[in-house]
Amino acid sequence: MKRRGVIVAKIAVSGALVWYLVSSIDLAESTERLTRFDAGWGVFALAVLGLTFLVGALRWRVFARRLNIALTIGAALRLSLIGQFFGQVLPAGVGGDAVRAWLLVRRGADIGPSVGSIVLDRLAGLAALLFMIALSLPMTLTLVDDANMRWGLALLLVVGIAAIALLLGLSYLPHTIARWRRVRSLADTIRAARRAGLSPRPALSAFGLSLFGHLLSVLTVFLLAKGLGLTIAPLACLVLVPPVVLVAILPISIAGWGVREGAMVAALGFAGVAAGDALAISILFGLGALAISLTGAVFWLAQGRETRRGLFGVRLAEQPRTETATP
Repeated sequence: MKRRGVIVAKIAVSGALVWYLVSSIDLAESTERLTRFDAGWGVFALAVLGLTFLVGALRWRVFARRLNIALTIGAALRLSLIGQFFGQVLPAGVGGDAVRAWLLVRRGADIGPSVGSIVLDRLAGLAALLFMIALSLPMTLTLVDDANMRWGLALLLVVGIAAIALLLGLSYLPHTIARWRRVRSLADTIRAARRAGLSPRPALSAFGLSLFGHLLSVLTVFLLAKGLGLTIAPLACLVLVPPVVLVAILPISIAGWGVREGAMVAALGFAGVAAGDALAISILFGLGALAISLTGAVFWLAQGRETRRGLFGVRLAEQPRTETATP
């Protein structure tokens, strides 16, 4: 019932935001822009967006190998795309991160390091995104003249930093305080991951990859705007797109749909982009991510019938170690 409630809540958020955008934006303007979209720029943007997935897989592999999980670049990319597919197509069922962890366990890895590598992967991505937003904050405030938007941006930064502090704080939680089994188990996992994965070399490598990945997302938006015949200053994209990415990854909607579009319309409006045009950019961005995630469906089907059945039939923590780690 709790899971169904979360599903309903996410659908409601996405539905409400989509309805608001549809009712307040001239869809004819967006449709006209989309019909005149330059396919050449679109292919370029899709290639850059696909590169962000490769960078994300490399970042995850940094922590996985640090936690003694044998994972090649190809395997990391395949498992990441499978997780992306589940996150895009079935966001309220089996989460993409859970799928990644489960598939690592199927490959012979222990459950603790598997979950720990993904937690560190997410933390590195979030930390780099918050760093970009904080670093460009003075420029952002010169573009954003709305007081409510400024307070909202500050709140996003505070919430993001608090989320990182909370997760890392769990790793310092004494066993005598962690009375709930799940909390204690999560604290132990994060503690082990922090000790192994947050040494300077892997942490800096993952942080650098995260920055590069977020810059690629900014470039993707810029290229989509070019394909639509829009003129946006590169610096405006650099300071306005990262907050949109941060809002879109909040787990409050279906794969970011609705939330991303609303944030994109609001953010790019300060760069002089019309609401209909910003909506067209966001839709293309979402469709591009969906198209790339479909390659994960191909890899998923190649996993084999028993693997696919096991994901939905067995809890993650109960997975037997039936295979040895393979590169």
